[in-house]
Amino acid sequence: MCSTLLIMVMQLTPQARRRIQSLRKAGKRVKTIGKMLNCSLRTVDRWSKAAQLIENKKRKKGFGRKPILTGKLKKDVDQLLEDREYLGSRRIAPIINKRFKIDISPRSIRRFEKIQAFTYGKDVVKPVLTTAIKIDRDRWCRVHLKDNFREFIFSDSKIFRIGTPGLHHRRRGKAKTVQKDKWGGQVHIWWAFSYFKIYPPQVIRGNMDAAAYVKVLQRTLGKEYDSGNILIQDKARCNISKMTSKWLDEHHIEYMKDWPTKGVDLNVMENVWGTIEQEKRAKDFHSVDKMTNWVLERMKIFKISDIRRYIDSMPLRMKAVIDNKGGYTKYF
Repeated sequence: MCSTLLIMVMQLTPQARRRIQSLRKAGKRVKTIGKMLNCSLRTVDRWSKAAQLIENKKRKKGFGRKPILTGKLKKDVDQLLEDREYLGSRRIAPIINKRFKIDISPRSIRRFEKIQAFTYGKDVVKPVLTTAIKIDRDRWCRVHLKDNFREFIFSDSKIFRIGTPGLHHRRRGKAKTVQKDKWGGQVHIWWAFSYFKIYPPQVIRGNMDAAAYVKVLQRTLGKEYDSGNILIQDKARCNISKMTSKWLDEHHIEYMKDWPTKGVDLNVMENVWGTIEQEKRAKDFHSVDKMTNWVLERMKIFKISDIRRYIDSMPLRMKAVIDNKGGYTKYF
């Protein structure tokens, strides 16, 4: 059918074809175009269908798409992203487009950074620290510098994913296609430990909302909590929700209420996640169950001596944040 339509269309002049295509894109009806160009309605309709087939064929081959980072261009952009001073993707996109004379969106830069990080083992780009966040981090370190960190319970959750992110096209509305990162599979694990105790890890099924987080606390701290310890948790929505705060107060569990925003390098749990993630990159998992079992077995290898070494480094971490005026440290 496509070849037949293309042969029929050759009867029109190139100027007439372009005129029909522009008028159809402008929303003109076939009858109106036929009167303007003094040709039959059937001819206009045939060319409209043929032009649509040609356009669809070009889209499949990749015509008109934004350039993909490949070869030497990928290396140059990767080097520029490493040398930048933690600029956001929206601020770095105009710099890349101007320097390399391409047209790339901030979303493509974020996707490129994810693929580079999980494929080649590079560090994930650090989030931008505003002045208010730096002041908050510096204040928290000065206030709690002399605390007894052996009474802290460090907790955090981590999502382990299979493979590298691929592009998944999903429809939104009638005429808009949204590109979304799609992984081969993932598992969400919560863990906590203190200077004298390691709590059992919890595998989270489904979304991590306040109700799911409370159930995790019931299975761990609700049974084995030592009075006097202080729970350390980040500022995720499920951690600071009213339901979670109410449950902690009812069970007389103390928790850190003034934990700073983006205190990744202050939570020693990130060192554990980083070690497991680096070893996971060298593995090749084909199912979520195999990866889950491997992660749980790998977590059993951590001894209480390793945990204590991480916790004893807290004063050095806090002094480094103070010396850097609230900025990131080498412990990130």
